[in-house]
Amino acid sequence: MDKSRKKLVKIAAILSAGIMLLTGCATQDKVNPPASRGQQTTSMSTDNAVPTEEPTEALTSTPTIEATNTPTPTAVVTATPDPVSLLTDTQRNSINMLNWLTYLSRQINAESNNRLYIEEIYSLVVDETDPEMVDEDTQERLRGIRQALNRYRMASVKRERIEYLFEQNKASAIRSIIPNPMSIMSAVMAQDKKALAMTVVYMAINSVTSYVSATTQNELQYLKDGWELDDAAREVFDAISSDAYDYMVDMVREFELPGRMSITEKAVNDFVSWKNNDNIVRRIRSLESNKETYQAFGSYWLLLAESYFANGDYEKCLSAVDAYEALDIKIFRHDTEYAKILPLAVAAAREVLPDAEYIELAKRYTDTIIKNINIADWELRYFAAQTYAELYRMTDDQDYLKLAFHQARDNVNYLIDKQNELNAAYLKKVEDVP
Repeated sequence: MDKSRKKLVKIAAILSAGIMLLTGCATQDKVNPPASRGQQTTSMSTDNAVPTEEPTEALTSTPTIEATNTPTPTAVVTATPDPVSLLTDTQRNSINMLNWLTYLSRQINAESNNRLYIEEIYSLVVDETDPEMVDEDTQERLRGIRQALNRYRMASVKRERIEYLFEQNKASAIRSIIPNPMSIMSAVMAQDKKALAMTVVYMAINSVTSYVSATTQNELQYLKDGWELDDAAREVFDAISSDAYDYMVDMVREFELPGRMSITEKAVNDFVSWKNNDNIVRRIRSLESNKETYQAFGSYWLLLAESYFANGDYEKCLSAVDAYEALDIKIFRHDTEYAKILPLAVAAAREVLPDAEYIELAKRYTDTIIKNINIADWELRYFAAQTYAELYRMTDDQDYLKLAFHQARDNVNYLIDKQNELNAAYLKKVEDVP
């Protein structure tokens, strides 16, 4: 009986302790906010005495623990493929050509009075467009652009001629107001003051009348000729814009291109406005906010890479260059716009990459620069030589030193004539210049 009584007392004590514990938990729940429940249940789980199974069941069924073990749906969003990567090679080449010609058409119209720019664009279209990337529709579009460029060139020449004739006629009008010295001399020799006064007054009135008449006629003719040139230029402008729209519709339909990847004339105008904005932070913000609009436009990624570099965002600069390369643009024989950005990419890589990765990337970028420049691009070739020399210092690889030497020698071969000309001018005796 004593043993049984002791067992009953022990059981009663345990039950009392359990009731007190449960009461304490309930009281704690009322005092502390729900956020502190995790701490309370955690401290309980470390004790060996667990009075009942109810708290354990509540702990294991807590929703917060379940949520931590369940995969979040955001993983599906981040796994969405890049729309450009879904294009076929033909579609990618078509959208690249389409967007480039849309941008080119806008630039031609905007710089129609810039004769030097028109000559550069004509050379770009004729000499640098890769014929393998030109289908029949694109060939027709390029023919229209060449014709427009020729008309703009002739309009520029005619405008210069009109300016010349206007200045000549103005000079002639000025000469016409100068009085004839023989008439004045005759009046003086006659010693007739009245005749002299009448002669001077008549000559002055006649000179002013002749000058006003000649000037008015000259200005009217100048305005008329200018209007005719403006009307002709407007016709070219409208033809380029109309052809650009028709070409965009034809290409989207024929190659089943995503319409949202083709840029419009308004989008090009906005892009040029941001490009000319000197505020780097605002420019980057504008470009980033319109990524979807320009995702298939190569110049967008190059401008973004340049802006990131100017702002010190070197990793983003490299990412923008990667995005440009993903477009796989093959519409040029030499992609000089791309080559001009690559020195920035090399400098950015030097800032953020370890030596091993930098060596590999710098070699690839520098090789790409050489493939995409002409002999006249001596500044880029000089940069390539300097980069090869740096890679030699880092690796002791003689091949890099040979590459640097070849690029430097090509530059010397191109620049030697100009250097000799400057040397001759420097060594000549000092000449008096009137």
